[in-house]
Amino acid sequence: ASQLVIGVLQKAERLTRVAEVFAWGIRRGVELTGRLFRIHMTSKERDLGHTFLDGNRIFVSPLPLLRGEAFGKDIVEGLLLHEIGHHVYHRGEEPEALLKRAHQEGIGHLLNLIADEHLERNLRGVDREYGDRLKRLDAYAFQHGAHEIDVDVLLESLRGAAAAALTGPP
Repeated sequence: ASQLVIGVLQKAERLTRVAEVFAWGIRRGVELTGRLFRIHMTSKERDLGHTFLDGNRIFVSPLPLLRGEAFGKDIVEGLLLHEIGHHVYHRGEEPEALLKRAHQEGIGHLLNLIADEHLERNLRGVDREYGDRLKRLDAYAFQHGAHEIDVDVLLESLRGAAAAALTGPP
């Protein structure tokens, strides 16, 4: 059905916008790391982006831009910055070994959340406009992310602080 609804010109315009944003990301990657990244599109609803620190490939979803979401361009640029930020701040033997250990102990997702906050805070310090893009990305990700956590996972993660953490907030 999309083939009938979207004309050739609209397809070309959308592809051009995605290519321009990805080219922007490649330039930021060179500026921030000195390395040339290959950017790949993801298409899964729940996978906004990811990267592997042992290579120079970044995977991001262009869907916010393609769907015409409010600030879609900023959101995709924020995704690119976020994944590049992992290479800037968390690439290397020591941080990669720590992440591997955290995954083995079942808390890799928590360490990744801390790493995400760390890299975004540092990128905001590099350029104020990076901060604006990352804020829009965070708002989008929060709105479109899962909002439930398994009780067993929560209690195991909180351990001795469970009572204080769960009774403190109103």
